[in-house]
Amino acid sequence: MDRHPEPPPPDYEEIEHIPWSALVANTPDWRTRLLPIGTVVVAAVIAVVFGVRMLAAGSPDTVVTLPAAVPAEVADTVAATPDGPATVPATSLAEVGAPAIYTEADLMAAPVDDEARLAVMRAEWFVTDYFTVDGDPSAATTIRGVLGSGDLALPHDDPAATSYVEWARAFRVESARPGSYRVAVAFRALGSADGNGFSRGAVQAVTLDLEVDPDGTVAVRDLPTPTELPAAGEAPAWPAAAEAPPEVVAAASDLAAGLGDDPELVSSGRDGQGWRVVMLVTGPGGLRWPIVLYPESGQG
Repeated sequence: MDRHPEPPPPDYEEIEHIPWSALVANTPDWRTRLLPIGTVVVAAVIAVVFGVRMLAAGSPDTVVTLPAAVPAEVADTVAATPDGPATVPATSLAEVGAPAIYTEADLMAAPVDDEARLAVMRAEWFVTDYFTVDGDPSAATTIRGVLGSGDLALPHDDPAATSYVEWARAFRVESARPGSYRVAVAFRALGSADGNGFSRGAVQAVTLDLEVDPDGTVAVRDLPTPTELPAAGEAPAWPAAAEAPPEVVAAASDLAAGLGDDPELVSSGRDGQGWRVVMLVTGPGGLRWPIVLYPESGQG
């Protein structure tokens, strides 16, 4: 008697077993692609650093700065993309520019601008002290000490008159070699022969030779030498007279108040720059001074 299998019950469901690994596509890991790329880049950087150190070791007086990009001689830069590695040509030295190379002498060079400023300061200072005679008993000793001459006769020793330097300004600086400076100084002195009043002398000019050491010490090498003052130029012609409108005069009066009292219109004129207004104002002591104002530019 044949035996037939009994049919499954109505609620029976047969499910086949499928491994989960079969559902995942067998694609390579993108991180594995970056491993050789990273190795190439690291090797290139090591080669550059090693080369720079070899250059520095060969010349102790040379400082080498690295260029902004890896030289083309080292390797090409390899970048990873979703579709695979892509090769990008490396930047050449001609495109980047050669690295700057400085010698130790360049780096240790004296700051010339600072030296010149020191020389100018000391020259103006010395001219002020040298041409000032005010009865200070230590002035002569100080000046002789600066010049290194203990027996130099000076008017400060037995002053027969009084002299004050009103101002001193350097107007020319020359340097024949590092640390050596020749400074021209213009100055004006006020003098009194009897102590009853001072008279203002003419503007004069002298030159001084100075030496500036690397540590900032400034030495005056010799006595002042007379020199010529710069030539005075001619002022441009003022604009022709023209009557300024009331609002321009009022604006000029407001500006004039910053320098004196009781502004009074003297003249006005107009050129390509605008209105030029001359006014009188009262200064210290009640003196009346003419001043010029440019009200349209806001300058007094």
